[in-house]
Amino acid sequence: MSMFENKPAFNPAVNSKVPLKRTPAALALRLACLVCGMLFSRNPQDLALWTRSMWSRRQLLRYAQPWFTFDATRAIRRRLPSSARVYEFGAGNSTIYWARNAMSVCSVESNPQWVRLLTAKLAALALHNVQLVAAADQAGYVESIRAWPRDYFDLIVVDGDFRRECVLESIGHLKPGGMLVVDNTDWHWFRSEPLAGIPPAWVRLAYPGYAPLIGHRSETTLFVRPDH
Repeated sequence: MSMFENKPAFNPAVNSKVPLKRTPAALALRLACLVCGMLFSRNPQDLALWTRSMWSRRQLLRYAQPWFTFDATRAIRRRLPSSARVYEFGAGNSTIYWARNAMSVCSVESNPQWVRLLTAKLAALALHNVQLVAAADQAGYVESIRAWPRDYFDLIVVDGDFRRECVLESIGHLKPGGMLVVDNTDWHWFRSEPLAGIPPAWVRLAYPGYAPLIGHRSETTLFVRPDH
C-alpha cells in the first residue's frame, strides 16, 4: 500500500514537525523557528532559496528544484555526472531539474492531469531528454522500471506513490556507484518499519533539514551502491 494511501495512519505530530494548531500565533512561531534555523545553519543562503520557492508556489512548475532537503540536493549534485541516467517515481518540479542536469530522465506519474501539465512545460522549455510514463494502477507504476536494463541508472528517485514497493523494484536497476534517493524518511512508517531489501553494503546517508515549498523540517535519505 502507498504510504499516502494509508491516510488513517497519518499523524501530523509524528510524521512531520507541523504544529497541530494553525492559529496566527502558531504560524508566526513556526516561521520564526524556520528563519532562525536556516539563517544560523551552515548554509544560510538556504533561507533565500526557501523564500523564492514559497513565492513560486503561486504558479505550477515554476520552481524547478527537487522538494528534497537542501543538504540532500547539494549532496546529489556533487555526485551526479552530466552523463547520468535518471529514473523518477513521481514527476514534477524535480523532473525539470534532472532534465537540466542529466543526460536522460524517465519519470513515472499516476496523475494524468499532472502528466499533461508537465508535458506542456517540458515542451515550452525545449527539454527533450525526458520520457514521461503515465501509470493507471499500482502494478503499472511500480513495475514501470522493468522496461529498462538492470544496473542501468545512475540515480533513482522514490518520491511518489507505493514507496516501499518502488524501492524494492529499484535495487536491481541501479548501477554500481549510483544513488537511490528516498524522500520523507522522517515519517513514522520509515521510522517504525525501516526499508527492507536494500543490500547492507549500500551506504546510507540521511540529510535532515529544511526543504523548499514546505514550512517544517524534513529528511531525505540517499542509499549509495558501492562501485566495486
